[in-house]
Amino acid sequence: MVLAGRILLLAIAVTAVLFGYAATRSTTESKTDASYVCPMHPQVISPVPGDCPICRMALEPARSPMGAGALAPALAEGESKEAVTPADSESVTLLEHMGVRGYDARSRAKIFESSLEMRGPAWIESREVCVVLLHHDEAKLLVLNEVGSFSSSTPAPNGAPADVEVQYSGEPAEKWDDRTSLVRMHISPKVAVAVGQTGYVKLATRLRSGLVVKSSAVIASPQGPYVLVVADDRHTLTKRRIEVGNILYGYAHVLSGLRENEYVVAAHAFFFDVERRLEERVPH
Repeated sequence: MVLAGRILLLAIAVTAVLFGYAATRSTTESKTDASYVCPMHPQVISPVPGDCPICRMALEPARSPMGAGALAPALAEGESKEAVTPADSESVTLLEHMGVRGYDARSRAKIFESSLEMRGPAWIESREVCVVLLHHDEAKLLVLNEVGSFSSSTPAPNGAPADVEVQYSGEPAEKWDDRTSLVRMHISPKVAVAVGQTGYVKLATRLRSGLVVKSSAVIASPQGPYVLVVADDRHTLTKRRIEVGNILYGYAHVLSGLRENEYVVAAHAFFFDVERRLEERVPH
């Protein structure tokens, strides 16, 4: 009886050890198999939760698929119609499976003061008129009777001077494209110029203060530039058309479409926009 009892106790102990080893091995394998992946960069895989080193987005469980309807047109909770109007916004999108995180992921629209050298490509249109191409914001800075200098980029024919003084007479600028305008400046009739000469016009450098965002936030399109405005929850993005002037020191000067202290996507804006457009095409 004593021997049988000892054998029974030994069998129970061995069974317990084997069960504990099997449970530990199963848990370890489960933890090893559970990986996390970046929703924007599937090549980034990690055995533990964290942020993607490329876009700083939170990693998601690899076994947790993103629903096709993760992106759907909607207004941000509490957002008024005055905040986003049809005139300056084409669509509003909820991003439920991603957020805009990480250092420098967003750019705040702010007033930025910079030294601006007024200079643009130009050509002699007639013996009295020189045409210069300036950004919209630069054209608005011109003052009546402001004097500049036209410099030819090629040798002037027939003994015409290489440098000619030009003067702004106040004629309204003519829009050339989404960012630039044509400005006509007066040439003194006493100066002999060669019609068709090309070069550039240099005007006085000035201190300019205006609304800017990082140039990496601006997305170009055939319909004009736009940005992705970030809501306070960092999950709601609004596609917003804007008007942009020149780009200086890594900042794009915003003429319309944004208000001071609004935030826009500044890192990987193009990829966010591609994701948004792809999701819009997925049938729900």
